[in-house]
Amino acid sequence: MKKTFSILAVFLFALHIAGFSQSSRVGLTGGFTISDIMGNQNQMNHNVKTGYTVGILVNTPLGGKFSFQPSLNYVQKGNLLKEDANVKVINALRYVEVPFNFLYSTNGTNGGFFVGLGPTLSFNVPSKRITENKKTEKKTSTDIIFGETAAADFRGIDYGANAVLGYRLPGGFFAQAYYNQGIRNLVTGEVVGDKKMRNACFGIQIGFLFNNK
Repeated sequence: MKKTFSILAVFLFALHIAGFSQSSRVGLTGGFTISDIMGNQNQMNHNVKTGYTVGILVNTPLGGKFSFQPSLNYVQKGNLLKEDANVKVINALRYVEVPFNFLYSTNGTNGGFFVGLGPTLSFNVPSKRITENKKTEKKTSTDIIFGETAAADFRGIDYGANAVLGYRLPGGFFAQAYYNQGIRNLVTGEVVGDKKMRNACFGIQIGFLFNNK
């Protein structure tokens, strides 16, 4: 419950800032992700995993060709932890993510190419570790534990940086690609040493801005 209130408080704060402009526009997005957990704690044969993302955003002009665009996204992350001839194990991480992007658009509110950067906050939601027996094709799953102690699988709340590049049509439709790099080390326990695990995610999204000018 506390986590839900934290997510809503962060996004409502961003909406409050964006709401100062009468030119603000609300949008919806959807797309797919390719993610990995980077670091020296990975299995030798780990790999990326695919997922999807959906979200809502608010785009607020800041003057000229610049705008502020916070969004609230459900994002599937994680990685293919390991795979051999007998078994495949996937970390299926789930986050509610809040990017705070500052955009530059070549044609301002009239569409065109845009590029942006900004920080992100990611709040973990229930996630699974999925094990598939290749011989029997049977899948089993266990809950991934988030926390600070050594008994947990990953640290919970993540933070990082986001970069986006896209194109928007005058009518409001747009497509964009983004890369999100987690900064927080997700290794748990009091003594971390040189152990490192960080989220990395590439995504493609399409969307629509309502009340577009």
